[in-house]
Amino acid sequence: MANLKLREPLIDAVIAKLKAGYSTRVTTINAADTLGIAIAAPSDADYYYGRARDIPRVPALVVCGMPGSDFNEEGAHSFLFSTLIAVIAIDEDSDVSRLARKLDRHERAILETLWDDEPKEALTGSAYRLFPQEDTLSPVHEPRDSGSAPYRSWVGVVFSATQTEG
Repeated sequence: MANLKLREPLIDAVIAKLKAGYSTRVTTINAADTLGIAIAAPSDADYYYGRARDIPRVPALVVCGMPGSDFNEEGAHSFLFSTLIAVIAIDEDSDVSRLARKLDRHERAILETLWDDEPKEALTGSAYRLFPQEDTLSPVHEPRDSGSAPYRSWVGVVFSATQTEG
């Protein structure tokens, strides 16, 4: 079992696929916008592995493992692994309604990047299939001061990552 890595290479591969395709998806989404509400892709430094305590800049994407991994027997002393991976987009805006639309667009960019970009439903160099399971929204966080600081919130998409070969 010295080679057992579980979620670590999955999260790295999800981040790599997001870095490769997210900005293109954002450009497509912004081009279709008729309301003047554009979103931005995170800079390369604003993709986070695991649970980040403080996010200094937005937009940002956080990719982390979730509880609920399954180990299924494949054969003698071997198993197939499946787990849940959350992708969370964090953004901010001075208008709560505009923030809600931005988060909807980030959710779309996450889904399209991980689901539609090549390899479809999969990760480059990985024997895992991705499938979206659910989404969730955070409450809106009030500005830290009563001035013009923006509201901040996040949307998360949970994917199942199922091993397709041992």
